[in-house]
Amino acid sequence: MAKDMKTMAQTQKSNVAEKADASEAKWILPLATGIVLLACFYNLILSLINSHLVPLSGSALIFAESLMLLCAMPILFKNLTLGFCLLVSLIAFNFFTLFLIRQDFDAKPLRDVLMPIIFLWLGLMVHRRDHADRLLGGIALVVIGVGVVDVLFPDFYADFVDALGFYANRWSTDPYKLLTLQERPAGIGRSLFPFLLGPRRISSVFLDPVAMGNFAVILAAWAFSKEKFEARRMAFFLICSAIVVVLCDGRFALMLVLIIALCRVSQIDRLYFLPAILPLIGISLVLAVALLFSGQQLGDNFIGRLFSCGEDLLGLDFASLFGVGSRLVNLDAGYGYVIQKFGVLLCIVLWLAYCFLPARDSVAQRFRFYLSVYMVLLLSISGSSLFALKTSGILWFLFGSLISTVPKIAASVNQPYPRSPSSLRGFPAFQPRSASAG
Repeated sequence: MAKDMKTMAQTQKSNVAEKADASEAKWILPLATGIVLLACFYNLILSLINSHLVPLSGSALIFAESLMLLCAMPILFKNLTLGFCLLVSLIAFNFFTLFLIRQDFDAKPLRDVLMPIIFLWLGLMVHRRDHADRLLGGIALVVIGVGVVDVLFPDFYADFVDALGFYANRWSTDPYKLLTLQERPAGIGRSLFPFLLGPRRISSVFLDPVAMGNFAVILAAWAFSKEKFEARRMAFFLICSAIVVVLCDGRFALMLVLIIALCRVSQIDRLYFLPAILPLIGISLVLAVALLFSGQQLGDNFIGRLFSCGEDLLGLDFASLFGVGSRLVNLDAGYGYVIQKFGVLLCIVLWLAYCFLPARDSVAQRFRFYLSVYMVLLLSISGSSLFALKTSGILWFLFGSLISTVPKIAASVNQPYPRSPSSLRGFPAFQPRSASAG
């Protein structure tokens, strides 16, 4: 009798927990999805407002990103953990110390670090690989659809969206800089299908061909991370990636996609320890290029970008390595930017924390490998595009959805994916609380 009563009590407790999970799923899933969609499309929305309602300045982007952060607060506060609080406190302390020493308050580096963590956490909370698939696929179709409209009706797109007017208000009125948003500089020209698409580079919803190319790499990384039995999903994302690469004429994106494909075919992506040392390889590469071509004038090409990044690193002094130097930051040199603005110690801590997140499932491991290749090479040729929220938001959300096995939402909704063996149980301080504990 007592045993039956105990069983009934456990069953009732389980039912209450499941109802709590289902209730939480009703608001966490759509809220997190809305935040990710806003991160992808907010530049387009602001450009439309600028074109048809009121002129906007650069502060409009700050407002939009602050709004996303505010919307994410209910999810973050609902599932705060000791590890998350300690990590954010460490980051805040690092930047506050650097600001005091430099006597120069710059919120952008702090934003560049915190935003990826927030979107990673959103992915951890949702933990729905099927939902991540549908979300990324839907975004890809919208990106391609708007890009096709831009190709077929360029005058309509230019008048309706007016990306150049938006960038002129918030960024620069330099005609050369504005021209590079649509075409490559004179003498370079379009590389992919110029006879069909002309000289223009399509930007679609991102208003920027560089971000468009980065999105193509994210699509390819997501595709190649899948298992063989998901061949149809893999083919869909690869086709979308190829279309996006062609639209934006992404030469660097094409190179990255081919590198990722080579990693999958050669199975080098099974060397799960390799992401931890990839930054050392990347830095060694740019330094070697800088020393090899020292004193030469190189154009605006891949080798030229590597040379510029390496030369910037060679010019760092001791204070700049720890983020307290007064040297002018080169925004086109990624490694120099993160070292000077974050400090080399925080860079090491963040990279190791990222590498040792316990993603034991092969899909998550592969995606982290490709993500690491993407970040290391992108920092070699670009300073800030890695942190552009229009692509980094969805990127970190996807990674979070892969490495979590938190049963909050996944248990509340019927999902076709088997439970991933990856989890955060090995790191209890970073394990989000269950709904019943919330």
